[in-house]
Amino acid sequence: NIPFISPLGFTRFEHKINTIIMVENKNIKVAVIYCRVSVEDSKNPGLSIDAQEIQCRRKAEEEGYSVLEVIIDDNRSGGNLKRPGIQRILRLIAEKNPIDAIYLVHKDRLSRNMADHIFLTDLFRKNKIILKSLNEPMMDDSAVGITMDMMMASFNQYHRLNTSEKVKSTMH
Repeated sequence: NIPFISPLGFTRFEHKINTIIMVENKNIKVAVIYCRVSVEDSKNPGLSIDAQEIQCRRKAEEEGYSVLEVIIDDNRSGGNLKRPGIQRILRLIAEKNPIDAIYLVHKDRLSRNMADHIFLTDLFRKNKIILKSLNEPMMDDSAVGITMDMMMASFNQYHRLNTSEKVKSTMH
């Protein structure tokens, strides 16, 4: 049986203790960092996992957040939720871990599928988790904010579908 070691280097027990300590201190704001790179994105050094983590960690710490965990999906498409990292986020939320914010460099790292984007943003909203994208304006829960967020999500889905069409056309 392989022991669980969290990305922070804690065993499952130590991770739970660290989480409990964070919950006990109500003044600590807790964040998760989510980084994703697809095969196509891996060609861009500005989108590397390391670059994403460094940028997100810097911003989270600037804003007074303690980083609970860095969650990574390497060489994964944003076209569906069948990614270990996204599944980890869903488990953290289901287990009622104290998460105040999720940091990412762009919302397209989270999803390039409209239905999945809506599902995730609704889940975050219901659990009072703020989605913090470093390179996009912060959207509020107003009618305009939600509509603009959906428009951005539709462009992200368009980009994924368009890229897929281009790849398929070169294979024939």
